[in-house]
Amino acid sequence: MDRRRNVLTLAIVLTMLVFDSRQSVSQESESRAAEALFEQFETVFQAKTSLLASSHTRDFVRVPFVILRGGLEALDSHESKQVLDNSSAVLVGTKNYLPPKGLGTVRSIFCYVVVFGEPIELGLERHFRQSVASAAGMPVWNWSAKISEFGENDPRPSSLYASQLGQSYLLVSNDLQELRNLAGRLIDSSSGDVTRVLAGIPEWRDLSQRTFWGYRRYRHTNVPSVDAAGMRNVTLAAEALWFYADWEHHAGVLGLRASQADDGTADQINATKTIPPFKRLAPGVWQTVVPLTFENRDPDPMFGVAWLFGFGAVI
Repeated sequence: MDRRRNVLTLAIVLTMLVFDSRQSVSQESESRAAEALFEQFETVFQAKTSLLASSHTRDFVRVPFVILRGGLEALDSHESKQVLDNSSAVLVGTKNYLPPKGLGTVRSIFCYVVVFGEPIELGLERHFRQSVASAAGMPVWNWSAKISEFGENDPRPSSLYASQLGQSYLLVSNDLQELRNLAGRLIDSSSGDVTRVLAGIPEWRDLSQRTFWGYRRYRHTNVPSVDAAGMRNVTLAAEALWFYADWEHHAGVLGLRASQADDGTADQINATKTIPPFKRLAPGVWQTVVPLTFENRDPDPMFGVAWLFGFGAVI
């Protein structure tokens, strides 16, 4: 009996060690993906795929990832499910925000990074005759998808590019060069510690523990559309905006940081009354709490949060 108990205990311990090892690898891969995206894009969002697959998840969690799902479903009805079923997290980087033509969502240059929990071969090549380019030595595939990227008055299909980077990542973008650049960054970061960029983000330690978060490092030059970028009330001193879901308290936490202690960005956003008002936490730092439970508010404060991150919609 003791021997059987010992064998069972050993099996449990080994299972836990394997699970912890896989979880550690996934977290490291997610951090590398986040760092690569931060180097290249203005706004980055991440969600655990368990959230995206849940029928109880509110729409605001899915908003940053709608184009990915729509694009994969246009390629193959089973592709989206296969990707999510075998991944631990999905990240997206966005920049260069433009308004839709007519009604629709704000559009941008984007690149998704799907992080696989375990090594997987998707076999994307079965959908194509040949690749259109290569990224970090891997083939890049291109297809069209009708996902209303440009607005109701511009029904042209989106042109999407995808590449599986080894067995760890799937990249999907609407810009070939951005995808290739990101693939190069991921390859370069795979042999070193993920510290340089993430160490410069004071909020990273807290964000990295969350199942859903977004972070924006404001770019104040060469802004194609101030309104589409959600920057109408943002001063030049504003440095960063972040959001994460606190599921235990059914709330979202929205933070703002500026280089000046008395910066007026928070007051100007508060004046719009689209989100619960920011309150000052420390010199140059403000925070507000947004309810995640549906309360039939009009307008929904999460609509205002989406605009601030470049995910607004003209309706």
